[in-house]
Amino acid sequence: MYVLVSRSTFELHTIKRLLGYILQN
Repeated sequence: MYVLVSRSTFELHTIKRLLGYILQN
């Protein structure tokens, strides 16, 4: 269960970085 939570958090963090990068351009 901890692995799933960690994975979900990592995915959300990655998505936020991608969205921020796209919005800046």
